[in-house]
Amino acid sequence: MFFKFCEDRVNTVNSAAATALAPILIKFKNDIQQMRAIIKIVKNNFRYGDVATFKRRQLYVIMCEHVMNQAPDIFQEYFMNDFLSLVQDRVPNVRIGVARTLRSHFKTINGAFVSDTLVNHAIRVLKNDKDNEVVSICAEIQSLQDFDDVSSERSGASANTEMSTELFTEALKSTR
Repeated sequence: MFFKFCEDRVNTVNSAAATALAPILIKFKNDIQQMRAIIKIVKNNFRYGDVATFKRRQLYVIMCEHVMNQAPDIFQEYFMNDFLSLVQDRVPNVRIGVARTLRSHFKTINGAFVSDTLVNHAIRVLKNDKDNEVVSICAEIQSLQDFDDVSSERSGASANTEMSTELFTEALKSTR
């Protein structure tokens, strides 16, 4: 039923259904095979392949947001790299969704990934995005955390968009 509701044509229905992925994965946490099978279906239908339209990638962002906040260990192991790679998505609304998700996570008291190097690289890449709304959201993240260039690891270094994107892409590849 979960996948049927996620594919519903009504936006409020499929968005609400996408939020249910985290509790489903938590329920199957002790059955690793079943959990991995669900994750594989999610990735094949909402993140990768010909069927992963921009709308489905937006739903994937919603799914990741809830997994990130409700089951950070599952997010880190199974979703983090695929989610963060969406900072380079060709559709601005997908990148806006990623930025909003990160902003929401940075606002939580127990944000597990606030100090994560890859997350901070993703924010740096988004901060240099060509879409003004993405940049605005990242500026808000920066003000929330009082970071100098979001991550202190490269403070003082000049990072142009291409270099940040290259470093980020390499960092994602090295963690797979």
